[in-house]
Amino acid sequence: RLSTLGSPWLPEATLAEFLDRGYYDSHLVELQRALDRRYQACLELLRELMPEEVRFTTPGGGPTLWLDFPTRVPLAELRARALTRGVFVEDPSSAFHATPHLNGFRVSYAFVPEPELARALDILAEEARRLLARS
Repeated sequence: RLSTLGSPWLPEATLAEFLDRGYYDSHLVELQRALDRRYQACLELLRELMPEEVRFTTPGGGPTLWLDFPTRVPLAELRARALTRGVFVEDPSSAFHATPHLNGFRVSYAFVPEPELARALDILAEEARRLLARS
């Protein structure tokens, strides 16, 4: 503290107490349970809502999975249609080092409340069906 003259002693002391009392381990257990519930809910929604041609990964956990559309679905148009309906889809090029070799994007189910996730996936499924029917 003397060398920096500005370390945040109160947050550091609070965190040290939190760790010392063992709360961190129980916190991690509850976080993992919540993440597992969100993962399962996301998979159920995808199975229920997405057109048969749409594929998705089942990584077994983590904060995201990959949603992959047939190549005849113009991803830029799907993203634009979703955005007009209040659903933001990240540009998939950020997931690749070079030119994307998949026609899809990540679904970050860990960070979105389940009702919002269900609404967003429903909108994506509707728009995907429209684009698939058109091709």
